[in-house]
Amino acid sequence: MTATRITRRGGSAVQLNGDLTRILAWSGVREGDLAVLAGAGLDAARELASATGPGRLVAVDPDPGAVALLRAHLRGAGRHAMVLDGDPGALPVLSASVALAWVEAARTPDLAAALGEAMRVARPGGTVLVREPERPGEPPLLQAERMADCLAHAGLDDVRTLVALGLCDGAGPDDVSGQVAATLQDGLASARVLRLTMTVAAAGTVPRN
Repeated sequence: MTATRITRRGGSAVQLNGDLTRILAWSGVREGDLAVLAGAGLDAARELASATGPGRLVAVDPDPGAVALLRAHLRGAGRHAMVLDGDPGALPVLSASVALAWVEAARTPDLAAALGEAMRVARPGGTVLVREPERPGEPPLLQAERMADCLAHAGLDDVRTLVALGLCDGAGPDDVSGQVAATLQDGLASARVLRLTMTVAAAGTVPRN
């Protein structure tokens, strides 16, 4: 499912959509580019390793168990990347060297430090992306806009937000609420046995000057 909206924030277009691959395409990341992942997100690592090619992804996570799991996951998927046990707030990457710096907020003990490092290592015109799970009690679209505001205030250009909606089996109708529930029930006969999950992200580009 996709939620799409274009608004303006300080002259920058803000796009809400439901597909992480669109953010990768918008960022211009391609094979041979260097990318860094702060936090061992399995799907993020898979997407980035596929987009940039063998050996062009550096992933850093503070949990040795998560590092081992990610290494095994990428190996099983036939993708090669450097996965390190370390501090996402002190990335072992040269300044202004990566096309995309992706921060998994749920896996970074100090998000401000990780964001600062992401902006340090991203090259001029490169992309910084921060992703986090849905926060209970906060509407996902408002959460996405709050994240986008943070990136804009940090000095990034062309800030965009993303809300990805996912459906999982095995939950009751109470897990799907409001307007989303109505949308699901219009198009899916089995909506009452689905559970709604959301991923929220915001991305922006590093100024070129």
